[in-house]
Amino acid sequence: MFVNEKIISIEKKENDSLRYDITIKDNNNFFANNILVHNCQNLPEYFELLKGISFEASEKLDGSSMTVYFKDDYMGVCSRNLDLSFSEDNSYWKTAKNLNFESRFLAFNETLWKLGISKNLAFQGELCGPGIQKNPLGLLEVDFYLFNIWNIDTRGYVTPSLRNLILDGLNSIDSKKIKQVPIIDSNVKVFDQFTTMDSLLKFADGKSLLNPSKMREGIVFKSTELYNGTVTMFKAISNEYLLENE
Repeated sequence: MFVNEKIISIEKKENDSLRYDITIKDNNNFFANNILVHNCQNLPEYFELLKGISFEASEKLDGSSMTVYFKDDYMGVCSRNLDLSFSEDNSYWKTAKNLNFESRFLAFNETLWKLGISKNLAFQGELCGPGIQKNPLGLLEVDFYLFNIWNIDTRGYVTPSLRNLILDGLNSIDSKKIKQVPIIDSNVKVFDQFTTMDSLLKFADGKSLLNPSKMREGIVFKSTELYNGTVTMFKAISNEYLLENE
């Protein structure tokens, strides 16, 4: 039986004991203290299945998850786990207001409607900069970097090309641009170019496009078209980054 429980607090504990990264054969998923855990590197079975499919490769940013959503013309702002009440002092809401998300979206949503695109959308991104996750890229200011748009009505992510169309429309309304995560390659056939997990992880290594003096955390791959009715996504974390930031 599965039970969903709401996390009410997180407490950091100091521990010098040995810890292990456990992999379970054929699955990689396991239960630890009644929590379902999974390993990121569980894609071997897809190397043949996803051949020929094109993916967008974008830089994975190490920040704090932030979402701005519009439902029936109401705007909300979320952290990774919480729908946040409005506060002028809240950094998430402050960022959304500074980017004029609400005014530009309301100005653009009729265009979305005419294009047959839902006006109920959630803009998912990473909040990065000073004071956030120790600012590993050494950025000079806090900013929002869009990486996905979720269609609330269809309950699915839009394709990268549609995300770019919507972002271009929003940015045409206001001089202050909504940024997106750096795009490394807009059309790469991942499972044709990389035939082993090691070669794929090696591709994840590299310098950040936001700050070339720093290592990037990794790469996020999104299928350029719908596959089995949805956008297929996965990430590869850079081993070099992990070693540098351990």
